[in-house]
Amino acid sequence: MQDNGQHGSATGLLGGLSRAVGSLVRAEMDLATVEITGKATEMGKDVGRLAAGGAVAYAGAFVLLQSLVRILEAFLPRWLATFVVGAVTTGGGAYVVLQELQRLKESDLTPHRAVDSLSKLVE
Repeated sequence: MQDNGQHGSATGLLGGLSRAVGSLVRAEMDLATVEITGKATEMGKDVGRLAAGGAVAYAGAFVLLQSLVRILEAFLPRWLATFVVGAVTTGGGAYVVLQELQRLKESDLTPHRAVDSLSKLVE
């Protein structure tokens, strides 16, 4: 009879351990989801800034082309004044776009806290 009691107790312990591990894994998955969502939100903001930088550069190109070309026409032929102003405006916009693309490339979506917790659990 004692064997049945010990067997039942071991089964209960294993069942409890199984439930505890399942709960822990679910909690870690929830943590990973929250962490990835936060990082994805940050990347979304970066994409928004990228688009805004491109739009500003695009609008700026038109404004500068119109006003600066007229100023430079006093010193340069119209075609050269237009080219210089367009190149400078486009270069500024390209700089913003390249900076944001670099930030996006460097983004890391790995849920480090969840991975660390799970690796400690496995050890």
